[in-house]
Parts: sequence; structure tokens; C-alpha cells
Amino acid sequence: MSLVTYELQDHVATITLNRPERRNAVGDGMREELADAYAAFDLFVHAGTRETFGQTLQEGAAAGLPVVAPARGGPIDLIDHGGTGYLLDPNTPGALRATVGTLVDDAAVRDRMGASARRKMAARSWAGVVDELIGFYGAV
Repeated sequence: MSLVTYELQDHVATITLNRPERRNAVGDGMREELADAYAAFDLFVHAGTRETFGQTLQEGAAAGLPVVAPARGGPIDLIDHGGTGYLLDPNTPGALRATVGTLVDDAAVRDRMGASARRKMAARSWAGVVDELIGFYGAV
């Protein structure tokens, strides 16, 4: 597993360190590099427990990756547990490692979840997101 980590670190370093003017922003010209980075992944893992909108989770899913994230905040609305990825309890010791390990060990599950994640994101639009948000506020 360490080989994968080093390869990933090298790829990310190429994207961020060789383009210091774009280190903190993804803009024109960076989209292709970002897409290349996502394409190099087998899955997308987000460990933050205070995610709201989940843009990176949506990008990972749109790239056809199963997404692993805590069952807190925005990920709950974005990930279909067992369908497009896994939601985990961030307070359970070892949950992240075990969940990621499940996907690392099973390419067929990764492929199925990744395809489902991509389909789900393809159906999302800004108009749909806004309508959903208005619905949430209307329910309050």
C-alpha cells in the first residue's frame, strides 16, 4: 500500500508544487490536471467531519469513484451507503481503515459503486440543487 501512497503523493506534488500560482484555486487550465488526478484514483476518501456542500465528494463521484466519508453533514445527502460509496461512523476506531480496506480488496465492488456514483452525479444540476435547497428551507 505504501507504493500507492508514494505514487499519489508524487502526482499531487506535480499538480500543486509545479503550479504555485494555482495552489489554492482550481481555475482555467487546472481542470484537466484535476481530472487526471481523479482518474488516477481507485476511490475517493474524505475524512473531514464538518463538510457541508461536499464539492470534492461530488467531483470524486462524478469521476466514477466510490466515495468514503463520515456519516456527518453533506456526505449523508450525497452518498448512498453501499450504493455509491460508504458512510462511516467517524467515532468508531478503525472504521475508516476497515471501510477503505473493503474497497481496496474488491475491484468489482469499486467498479459497481463508481459507476453508480457517476450516474448519480450526472443527474445533478445546479437547478436541481437549488430546488432541493428551497425544499429543505420550506420544510423548516
